Amino acid sequence: MILLSLLLFLLLVTSYLSFRDQQDLILKRALNEGRGVARQLIETTDYMSAHVRNEPEKNYALVPQVVATQIAKQISSEAHYQVRQISTNYRNPENRPDEYEAAQLKTFSTSPAREVYEVTGNQGDNVFRYMQAMVTEESCLKCHGPYESAPGFIQQRYPAEHPSYNYSVGQIAGAVSFSMPLADVYRDIGTNLRQDLIYRLIILILVFLTIGSLIRRYMIVPISMLSESIHRVTTTGNLSERITFDASRD
Repeated sequence: MILLSLLLFLLLVTSYLSFRDQQDLILKRALNEGRGVARQLIETTDYMSAHVRNEPEKNYALVPQVVATQIAKQISSEAHYQVRQISTNYRNPENRPDEYEAAQLKTFSTSPAREVYEVTGNQGDNVFRYMQAMVTEESCLKCHGPYESAPGFIQQRYPAEHPSYNYSVGQIAGAVSFSMPLADVYRDIGTNLRQDLIYRLIILILVFLTIGSLIRRYMIVPISMLSESIHRVTTTGNLSERITFDASRD
């Protein structure tokens, strides 16, 4: 009974450690995925800002921020996560930050941190959140500098008092926000853990039966035979009896 309890304890401990390892691995993968997607969006925006000239005046869809927003929407529609480009001084209502994102944007503006990640929500409804700050480059000032120097099509859409003007190089303009629901991921972990427990339990039962059989054959049976022989000797007084042990005897 003690041996069985010990084996069960070891089974539970190893299963728990396996679960924790899978959790850590998934969070690391989510972090790497968030970083990668955010970096791609930021690089896309920077490239467009640096190389696009007068095209947006004829096609608003070529505005760097618009391009990045549409790319983020396209990625989110095809992936198991959501990615957005957000800003406190947004021009597109779709880029309005939620409460969590607004708090992190404020942190970016008052600290040297340029990324943040954590798991938020209640048990069963957890979400992995990642944000990477977007820093204003010189090329961004064409549309986000003084109102007077902004292209005409920008001035027509956004008046001079709009907060998206008057940025300076190095200022936090916004962030890329990445969120991945973990419910399905944890469900997969639970399924894998159950399967793992079943396999380990089967192995445990086989080990326990094997050990029990060996203990019975090489310990209990010989001791039982010795006990019976001692009883006969004390009863008959015949000291010539010899014990013959057959390992195949059950």
